Amino acid sequence: ESFSIFDVLREQEPGGGWAMGEELRSLCLACYLCFGMRIIERSDFFKAIEQACGQPVSELLTQVKSAIIQNLSLEDSVVRTKALEDNLFASVIAVAARLPLLCLGCDGTSKTLSLNILLSKMQGPLSNS
Repeated sequence: ESFSIFDVLREQEPGGGWAMGEELRSLCLACYLCFGMRIIERSDFFKAIEQACGQPVSELLTQVKSAIIQNLSLEDSVVRTKALEDNLFASVIAVAARLPLLCLGCDGTSKTLSLNILLSKMQGPLSNS
């Protein structure tokens, strides 16, 4: 018999049907951070995770990335691209968890920009966001 952490979390929800609880959201975000960001064509990854947990993971990621960008108060001159969103998502989590982050990618994929934004905005009590 195969084991799925998604099944375990689904069993813990009261009342049969289940909304996406905090544990499940965390698990979906962790799966995306550890595995999904490494995949160039992510649609198959999203389908597999959504089938396992029964929830729209891509919507969750969009909400989380939007919340991060809104809270960082990007300047109007900064273009919001998928690469920038992914780099900020990974960077914020790495800084918050005090984990090292190796940011790799082709030239022009917002690696330096995302870290500069993060360093300028995450100044603790001195931060304006």
